[in-house]
Amino acid sequence: LCPSFYLTLCFSHLLCTYSTVTQFHPRLHVCMPYHWESDSHEIFQYLFETIVGFLLPFTFILFCYISVICRLRSAMFQRQGRGNALILLIIVAFAVFWLPYHLINILQVIGVIQGSSSSVLKAAKVARPNVTAFAFMSSSVNPVLYVFAGSSHIRQAGLGFMAKLFEGTNSESASTRSSRGSNAESSVFTKLSVKLSRKGDWARDETPGGEDETMAGVQNRNEMKTLTTLH
Repeated sequence: LCPSFYLTLCFSHLLCTYSTVTQFHPRLHVCMPYHWESDSHEIFQYLFETIVGFLLPFTFILFCYISVICRLRSAMFQRQGRGNALILLIIVAFAVFWLPYHLINILQVIGVIQGSSSSVLKAAKVARPNVTAFAFMSSSVNPVLYVFAGSSHIRQAGLGFMAKLFEGTNSESASTRSSRGSNAESSVFTKLSVKLSRKGDWARDETPGGEDETMAGVQNRNEMKTLTTLH
């Protein structure tokens, strides 16, 4: 967790680097974007925000929640639909609240490339305060999804639904390990059986008398019984 924390701290420091406080009148100070009068800095900031702040996290979220859905199905819950619906709501909420902000980032990059007189750049700057406020509303929606919808799922699926989830995944891994172990044991048993049978054949060939041959057969059968008991 510590590397992730420091990495997030470094990424969030980028916002402070490209921001400045502007005074509109003595009682009003507003934090405004500032890119050191450089188009390359402006393009870098908004592309970096979109790639690192949206595309990569959204891909990671999809991967994690798809894995959770697969585990829910393998655990054979009675109410899988509610768990799947909760996961889909979380993914859709993230996309709905943050996609407009990053679309404005892309539009502003296109406007900067076209020139300062571009209508796309002007529209992006006008829309930025609204989409920024809308994006931060996701912070108030996530607790509703996680707490209220999640607690409803726990009440209807049972308090032990997480235990069932891990029990289902652990049982799959345990069955895989047991099948591998049984295959290995049967292979060893087969090899030892063949070895003992060959040993019995050699004893019969080398023994001249019938009594000694009988004793060798009895010894061989005793070894086979012991091996079967151990198996």
